[in-house]
Amino acid sequence: MKKFWTLIMLPVFMIACKTNEVKDKAFTLHGEIDADAAGYIYMFKREKGQFITLDSTTVENREFTFKGEIDYPQFTYLKLSDSPEYISLFLEPGNINIVINLQDQSNPLVSGSKSHDIYKTYQDDVFVFDKTLQGIYTEYREAASVPDNEARIALIEKQYDSVEQLKNDYIIRYITENVNSPVSAFIALRNIYILDYEQLEKISSGISPDLKTSTYVKDLNDRIEKLRNVQIGMKAPDFTMNDTTDTPVALSSLLGKYMLIDFWASWCGPCRHENPNVVAAFQKYKDKGFDILGVSLDRDREKWIEAIHADNLTWHHVSDLAYWNNEAAQLYSVSAIPSNVLLDPQGIIIARNITGDDLQNKLAEIFE
Repeated sequence: MKKFWTLIMLPVFMIACKTNEVKDKAFTLHGEIDADAAGYIYMFKREKGQFITLDSTTVENREFTFKGEIDYPQFTYLKLSDSPEYISLFLEPGNINIVINLQDQSNPLVSGSKSHDIYKTYQDDVFVFDKTLQGIYTEYREAASVPDNEARIALIEKQYDSVEQLKNDYIIRYITENVNSPVSAFIALRNIYILDYEQLEKISSGISPDLKTSTYVKDLNDRIEKLRNVQIGMKAPDFTMNDTTDTPVALSSLLGKYMLIDFWASWCGPCRHENPNVVAAFQKYKDKGFDILGVSLDRDREKWIEAIHADNLTWHHVSDLAYWNNEAAQLYSVSAIPSNVLLDPQGIIIARNITGDDLQNKLAEIFE
């Protein structure tokens, strides 16, 4: 009798477990709009730079409801059919409410999502830093318009750098303090350009094993793996890309000299500002065994070639015109430009992201 009872209860228990599992993934997002709005509201996620539609529903009497299932907290976008603006929130299992102000859609009131609370605190704090930086930049522009004002400009630049460093320190601290939430991986991915390999490794190691299959954690670990392969002392990954005449050029075919792989683009202001420094380095050391391979993240062929001539970049150039999806940039985990990697004649990475005086000093150390 006891055995028979166990056999009856086992399927019931399994069904109960399955029901709980589905319930744990279920979400209900109820929305209210503060003014009349008709038509549909759409739900999106963003993947590889593209908006992907997840669902849609009608707005009735200024209200709407989405229901579904979700494995992990996900940064989600909403968009009213008659509005060009996107409304963002962190969606997660549970009952979530959102109140949308049509005059300020970028700041919805969200309740019921712990992940959104974590992200909103981060957003609000970073906004304070950004507002301060914007004020300093306004001062800089005013100072730059006054002749012979170098001392004042230098002081403002120092102030800007100091606040920017405080902002970066805050972001890194906030990420490490919230590693038990996928939000930390999301924030890390959004600020990948300020995080070095060691910091990313530390963040990844602190994330709970329960979150390893979260999209943001997986993407973060993928980025770390790519960075691991392009650290100083590693053999530079080979790639082949077309030059300005559509002729394939392999990195390996250019080895034998000290080689700077320079990631840039015609549309990148800081890159164009750095180009004269790179030109000076090339002119000084090209006859001593120094070469450059420019990898452009352009998507407009004419503007790419025009910038090469305008900036007098007389070295090798390649591009697949794929913008941020440039194959070589992905391979070298480039998340901001200008960016570069310096190789020795055997193709071993000996320096990364050296610009300005750092580039000149490194080359002087090698050749002089």
